Amino acid sequence: MDISTFVATISEWSFTHGPRMIATVITAIFSYRFFHFVLDRSLKVRDRAQAGRTATLHAALLVMLRLVSVALVAVLLLPEFGFSMGPFLASLGIVGLGLSFGSQTLVRDFVAGLFLVAEDTCRVGEEVEIGGVRGRVEGLRLRTLAIRKAKEELVVIPYGEIKALTNFSRPVSASPDR
Repeated sequence: MDISTFVATISEWSFTHGPRMIATVITAIFSYRFFHFVLDRSLKVRDRAQAGRTATLHAALLVMLRLVSVALVAVLLLPEFGFSMGPFLASLGIVGLGLSFGSQTLVRDFVAGLFLVAEDTCRVGEEVEIGGVRGRVEGLRLRTLAIRKAKEELVVIPYGEIKALTNFSRPVSASPDR
């Protein structure tokens, strides 16, 4: 194959597939920025007490948004390069199944953490007890909760292992059944 044939082939392929690929990438970028904007607006910090919870939830949702965006772009662009989607998606399903078995605890911790943060169970600086460990919440991370005990020991507990949590910093609320 000489250089002129190669250039002609690349040129033809670019004119055939290029516009769709560019449109896909531009649409993905605008969609990502739109959902990022919506996320920023919906999770805007309204008071200082909610800042830690909001930041943790925001970070977790941004990671999920990025992963979904990249996966969608990849799935939409692969056919442009001649990949058949049937075998690719079947292979991806098998790999996903293997990864899901291998990362069950990671996913369990992440999802439990999302619920713990979304339900506002505890905040940074509050005194809590989890599984016999009592101290101040020092950090709410993506998969773990960090507690500083009275003797300055740092205890890190995966969210998935939290069965019961006692929060000593919340005032007693007026119960409707009282």
